[in-house]
Order: sequence, then structure tokens, then C-alpha cells
Amino acid sequence: MKKIILAAALICLTAALAGCVPTERTDIMIDPDFEGKAGVPVDFVQLNNDALDMIDDKEPFAFVTAVDIDGNDDAKTASVAVKCLDVVSEEDCEAFTEVLLKAIGDAAASQVVEYAPGGKKSFGTFWDAFSVRIEFAKDGEEGPFYVYEHTPGEPFTFKVDPEKYVEEYHRQKEIIEKNAS
Repeated sequence: MKKIILAAALICLTAALAGCVPTERTDIMIDPDFEGKAGVPVDFVQLNNDALDMIDDKEPFAFVTAVDIDGNDDAKTASVAVKCLDVVSEEDCEAFTEVLLKAIGDAAASQVVEYAPGGKKSFGTFWDAFSVRIEFAKDGEEGPFYVYEHTPGEPFTFKVDPEKYVEEYHRQKEIIEKNAS
């Protein structure tokens, strides 16, 4: 009798374990996806964070106290609200706008595979599809004192070269520091 019970238990155990054997193969991608996916909407919260992280030298733009980048992927619009100190010129706004447009274009290209990052004289292909309105307002004031708008397909026209602007800022800072010592 013990042999029959042991044989029955062994058959039941074998049947139970046989049900756990995989019958299909599932391929799992364990490498990161650096290619991106087509048709993915832009995540403007992440775009805001990435764009601000991409601005290498923030010191010349110390007059900026807050930046908020938002947008609508369906309407292909972006809006940027910049808060800044009172001592700001139009040249300061243009220089920051140019740096910001490049950073936003590059951040969008890192998110969505359809967009290419900018180059030496390009802000990236994100701006071929999206319009933007950038408003500069002074801290404590409501309305903007400087507004930049761009619609897709129009050329960008700036009077300020941001690289020269940053170089000039550091040159003047060095002169002030030498004179102070």
C-alpha cells in the first residue's frame, strides 16, 4: 500500500511540476532604449527641467530668478514665463532667449526621436514644428516688459550673439574683480 501511495504522490508531483514548464519564449530587451520612440508627445515638465539643466553657464544670466516652460503638444505651442530682477536690458533678454531656445530644442530632441538637436547656428528642429511665446516680467510685476514670439517656418533673428555676451560678461567681471583687489 505504501508503494501505491508513494507512486501516486510521485505522479501527482510530476504532473504539477510539468505544468510550470514554459511553452513559449519571451524575448526581453535588457539594454536601454537610446533610439527613442516615434510619435511620443513632449513631456513639458521634463522639458522644463532638462532645458534648464542644459544651460552651461548660468552666471551671466543671474538676473533670471525663475523660468517656467509649458506647452501643448497637440497645438504645437510652447510658452515660457521668465521672472527677472529690475536691472535687465533688452540685450540681456535677447541673449537669454537665444540660449533658452537652444536648450529647449536640445531637450526636446533628447525626448522625441523626430526632433534633431541644434548646432552652432541652429536651435534644433523642434522649432520647425512648435511656436513659442517667451515673456519676461520683473519680480513683483504682472505684465511682461519684453516678449519674444516665433512661429514655425520663420527665421530666427537676433542682434545678440550669446557666446560673445557670455565672454563679455566674464571679461567685465574679471576687470571688476581686479579693480576691487
